[in-house]
Amino acid sequence: MDSAPVGEDAGCGPGGRASRKLASALSHMQRSSGMTIHDAAQQADLSPSYVSRILAGDRVPNWPVVHMLATIFGGRAQELRTLWESTQGVAYPARQDVHSAAQRLQDALRGLYLAASCPELAGVRGRGLTTQAAGEALRGEVVPDWPTTSALITWLGGHPADVRPLWEDIHYAFLTSHDVFPCGGLSRSLLPEPEAGDGPEPGDCSGAL
Repeated sequence: MDSAPVGEDAGCGPGGRASRKLASALSHMQRSSGMTIHDAAQQADLSPSYVSRILAGDRVPNWPVVHMLATIFGGRAQELRTLWESTQGVAYPARQDVHSAAQRLQDALRGLYLAASCPELAGVRGRGLTTQAAGEALRGEVVPDWPTTSALITWLGGHPADVRPLWEDIHYAFLTSHDVFPCGGLSRSLLPEPEAGDGPEPGDCSGAL
């Protein structure tokens, strides 16, 4: 019998789903850090009850608080940025350069991976994915094609339609200088070089990958 997608939730809309995923990702960071809620609250200069409500998904804090908590837990805050923006109904920048678009997609996938408590990639077997394809996408080595991206999001308990605009931005940016997006995905190393000083830092939290 097939198991349910990792971290699946019913949700009532993109904002509500993102709120729960954000809370799950922060909770995973907190558990992985071994830090108590009381100690984290003390470092963040917040009340323990407020931090507890954030981790339970009862409150969605502003971005500086999310960034601070992720940092205190030893995580990479940028991997939660797309989830947080979705909770706020923030529209994604239209027609970004291909590197920025690829990084936003990777951060969105990593956020879902964290929200699912960083499951073993062996669990993707039988879901239209290979462990290699899932690992390459989560490590940011490859921009997967849409069927692979959709299958990965579904396995992580996300909703493909919520992330589709990010993938389409990459697709559009790539097609402005190429005839076709490669079936099976596109190696990030084949993307046009960004201008000096552009581009975010590579992702972390890759122990399970």
